[in-house]
Amino acid sequence: MGDADRTSGRGSAGEGLTVCARCHGSDGAANGHVPRLAGQKQAYLEHALRSYASGERSSGIIQPVAVELSEQEIRDLAAFFAEQRDVPLSDEPLSGKLLEGNRELLALGERIAMRGVPDGDVPACAGCHGVNGLAEGKDARFPAIAGQSRYYLEQQLRLWRYGAHAAGPVGQLMTAAARKLTDEHIDALALYYAASPRPQAAAVE
Repeated sequence: MGDADRTSGRGSAGEGLTVCARCHGSDGAANGHVPRLAGQKQAYLEHALRSYASGERSSGIIQPVAVELSEQEIRDLAAFFAEQRDVPLSDEPLSGKLLEGNRELLALGERIAMRGVPDGDVPACAGCHGVNGLAEGKDARFPAIAGQSRYYLEQQLRLWRYGAHAAGPVGQLMTAAARKLTDEHIDALALYYAASPRPQAAAVE
């Protein structure tokens, strides 16, 4: 995808894009302790913004922005960020050396992602987020998590575990899923999904 293609939707996204870019980057590819929006499912982004605007999901940072967005701006912003695929991360991705030194942790992360922890009452992440972590064909409320920042994933899983995001049906679902995760489980899942391939642009025939 060329620069012209990436920026083609910016005008329709309006002022909201400028505000979002302060934390998420102009292409939604910021990494670290904020979610990567680039390539995220459009339906999920729309649902998330509406949930923040209604107060179903709480955030002192996002909610004041979301309540000011029109329905058209929500759709345009979600469409813009969903189209931003193959966008480089704003910081360095996980290095091969780091992954090589954490093979056991990666393997544990994959097992939990695909099969859960049967003896620990932890469901498989793939049930909602898909076998590739991209949530393709899944409920609009479930985000793609492959290629998200390791640090962001660790932070969010701990917040889910402690019930800090328990508002709303999805919050309750994730809190129930994460409540019995150990620190090792969280570290393993975060590493596994951070190392998973991000959404890619469709090949041009």
